[in-house]
Amino acid sequence: KQKPQTQQQTSTSSTTFYSKKPLTDPTFTLSTHQNQHNHQKFFLQLCTAAHITQPSRIQSLAWPTLIRNESTIIADQTGSGKTLAYLLPLLQKLHCGDLELS
Repeated sequence: KQKPQTQQQTSTSSTTFYSKKPLTDPTFTLSTHQNQHNHQKFFLQLCTAAHITQPSRIQSLAWPTLIRNESTIIADQTGSGKTLAYLLPLLQKLHCGDLELS
């Protein structure tokens, strides 16, 4: 017989889903460019369009490594934001003309 979830269990799981980093964290943008402010503005526009007000834990872990062009494998539960974790840095790089194709 399963135990019903208590209020404490529910609130703990929802607080660990989101990162404490704000969307304006400098690691989420291309920092090597002279136009960093414009890149950050574009990134925030992407987040707004995707209805992201706070990054998920997996997004805040993935974005900096993907922006630095490091090979990255992302694994997390369904609905955690993995697709946007890959997609937003890609769109940012395409917009900035910084996509390195190999």
